[in-house]
Amino acid sequence: MNAAAALLAHAAPRAPQATTGLYESYFLRANHPTRPLALWAKVTALKPTASTGLQESWFVYFDGENNRVFADKRTEPLAPTFATASESALSLSVCEAAWTVAAQGSARGRMEHAVWDLRFERWPGALGEPRSFYPPKLLTGSFPRAKGVTPLPALTMSGTVDVFGARVDLDGWYGALGHNWGREHPRRHAWAQCFFPASAGAPAAWVEGITGSVKLAGPLSSPLLSTMIVQRGDESYRFDRVFERWRQRTLIEEGRYTLEVTSDDGRALLEVERAGRPVVCLGYRDPTGMLGFCINTKLARTRLTVEPTRGAPFTFHSEHGGALEFVQRTPAPGLRVV
Repeated sequence: MNAAAALLAHAAPRAPQATTGLYESYFLRANHPTRPLALWAKVTALKPTASTGLQESWFVYFDGENNRVFADKRTEPLAPTFATASESALSLSVCEAAWTVAAQGSARGRMEHAVWDLRFERWPGALGEPRSFYPPKLLTGSFPRAKGVTPLPALTMSGTVDVFGARVDLDGWYGALGHNWGREHPRRHAWAQCFFPASAGAPAAWVEGITGSVKLAGPLSSPLLSTMIVQRGDESYRFDRVFERWRQRTLIEEGRYTLEVTSDDGRALLEVERAGRPVVCLGYRDPTGMLGFCINTKLARTRLTVEPTRGAPFTFHSEHGGALEFVQRTPAPGLRVV
């Protein structure tokens, strides 16, 4: 499968118009290469029944220099044009937001007090290849009830954002495009992602880690299960034995996520913390009507340490380039839900 076909296979819509009881989301995130500035755009389709449905568009801009965040959402009835795929691209049309998902893609939209016009491009080589945390059977079967892939784990972004009454020019920002879907969001969930630019002779790298508790029969939920992928230049390190809990050590607390995992590829330690940066809370509704709360920042301090089975250990650090997200069933005190 060539690169374009692999991208579209990972981005292909999983919740067609005729399907019920599903949600589906695409998100685009990016960070300034040196300053504490970041953005997050997200579109979601919610299909509770055959005759009802909603589509939502979010836009969030994090300004760590002035300790402020812009966050807004538009909601409309679900349209047949939410997601349409061709042989070369996926088109998303949601609440005055229009996305083109391709190796060279775009995203534009507007809210009452924000306008964005973005262009993004897949990072070359292995860093930009689509990734899945799960074996194919878990992506197509009924378990787990929440699934996700990363069609563009490393991208560069350009364009403009008008927010807070000023225009921001994006030049060399970097980030990722994600895709998730399911019948219910995780009962408890922590997720982190970070891109590390090349420096001091070291190749560029990225990491993505996730820990969650999924619904089992009746009121039961699973213990916390984790997975992580590290890409360093052309080298991949997979820590994705999801059900081998003895290989995982997880700490989830207020504003902090620590994940230590081992596999045949070695040992990895991911440490991510909010570090006082601006945070936002989004309301995630399931097809069942249950509401979850996503508390996150895209300016998290991130440190990654890997001890490969073969080769020398390496460490990456980003002061404010990480995405950090917690999903829970109770709202965060003092935060407005968007």
